Amino acid sequence: MSLLRTIGWASAGFAAAHVLESAWHRWIAHGKRPDPTRTQHHEHHRKASEPVDVWSELRDNAGRFGMTLLGINVVLAPLLGLRRTVPLSIGLTAGLVAVNYYHARMHRRAPRGRYEEWMWRFHWH
Repeated sequence: MSLLRTIGWASAGFAAAHVLESAWHRWIAHGKRPDPTRTQHHEHHRKASEPVDVWSELRDNAGRFGMTLLGINVVLAPLLGLRRTVPLSIGLTAGLVAVNYYHARMHRRAPRGRYEEWMWRFHWH
């Protein structure tokens, strides 16, 4: 597989992480069904002015994310092959780190730039 295709699959994973995070936020974190992450998220909104530690947040969600990643690979590997699902998984992981990093930055300081301003205004996390 060419380097360009590998980068394409990794980029697709990176973008998908943001879409999945937004979907989780909308339908699970603010949904009606009971879920442990929903309770934690509501507590986060109550303490929104407190800073967020990126690495502890990643550690807290590592098991859940790992199981999701495993499920995605079990489903997609037979369909797409490992040459595509591995870069996709790497992109998803990098996307999760990026989402958490920007989320933590929103709690630490005022936005700089249009993207951060938009994130700050809508507080998509």
